[in-house]
Amino acid sequence: MDYIKKQSKRLGAVRIELGTFEFNHRAYAFYKKCGFVEIGKIKRFTYWNGKYWDDIRMEKYLPSTF
Repeated sequence: MDYIKKQSKRLGAVRIELGTFEFNHRAYAFYKKCGFVEIGKIKRFTYWNGKYWDDIRMEKYLPSTF
């Protein structure tokens, strides 16, 4: 994740947005630990294992100095 943040900053980004499926609890916990916050959901985004699942959208603003 540090690599992604550094490259984003190098390219002039001030914010990173990502999505994870609601069944991916480990990824969700990891992103929260990295400072991402949930900003929305795309309902019934994917079908997996016999069920429709939401896509959880998350964002993190990058500090002006890294």
